[in-house]
Amino acid sequence: MRYRAVPSLNKSISVLGFGCSAVMGRTGRADSLRAMHQAFDAGINFFDVARSYGGGEAETVLGEFIRDRRNNVVICTKFGILPVQRSGWKAALLPVARKAVQAFPALRKPARKAAGTQFVAGQFSIGVLRSSLETSLRKLHVDAVDILLLHAAPPSAIQQDDLLAELEKMRAEGKIKVAGISGPGETLRAYAQSPPSVLTHGQFACNVFDPALMQIASAFDPSRISLVANHAFGGPHGVAETQRRIEALRERADVSSELKAKLIAGGPLLMPEIILRALTQSGAIASVIVSMMSPSNLRSNLHAIEADRFTENEISLLGAALGLH
Repeated sequence: MRYRAVPSLNKSISVLGFGCSAVMGRTGRADSLRAMHQAFDAGINFFDVARSYGGGEAETVLGEFIRDRRNNVVICTKFGILPVQRSGWKAALLPVARKAVQAFPALRKPARKAAGTQFVAGQFSIGVLRSSLETSLRKLHVDAVDILLLHAAPPSAIQQDDLLAELEKMRAEGKIKVAGISGPGETLRAYAQSPPSVLTHGQFACNVFDPALMQIASAFDPSRISLVANHAFGGPHGVAETQRRIEALRERADVSSELKAKLIAGGPLLMPEIILRALTQSGAIASVIVSMMSPSNLRSNLHAIEADRFTENEISLLGAALGLH
């Protein structure tokens, strides 16, 4: 595993981050803990969660996992999206629903649609910040979180002086070590133009459909601000578009025969290797949050960053073709 420094944290994080968005949603407690153990044993020390994940219970599972490992992991959580409290019968039906989706994949789309009604977004008041952080600390069984992000924040959040002042106060209190922001592309651009001094960490989508993070990463001072990428594969449509662009490269006259042969050889590890190496090549991105809930996903992601199928120049060319350089 490779690691990158987070200057404002005085720690290093693994270039692959464990995303907890599926914890206690698609994936139950036992399978989530198993996946966390396997990732940690593989050298992954960066775990990304949020107050809203898993109906508010993902932090509970992560807290259980890190209890004897607190000094060896870096925890990032978020506030601004509140989970809707599940009634007793809904919570009881979750394990049944998970098994149904596993047995009948066609149920995944309606399940995702239903999940979208289980939270309230855009909650960036000081009251929500305070109560959300206190809940996160309790669920995680920690006195402080390493990184606290505004979750899916609009550009206007960067101008909320009272909220930024409260984050600074929380840092002084020792409840958070680093504050930062996540959000859509327009938030990334606003953040790049004028990053508030208290927000020294950014997490944004970066994929073939939304490559802005890589394109403007150079606008950030790496000695002060660390950047993390998520949604690296862009969902099913992103995977399809990435595959289309890879196939187009095989037909280009300016692509060497050696690179064409590697692309033609293909295989299931081709796409993760190209995407994850392209995102982590320059060092502008400290880590990429990826799915690791299944052993096969974990193996695929680990292979991708350790593989040497492509040279550095080839990765640069491939990254440019995907809009990631």
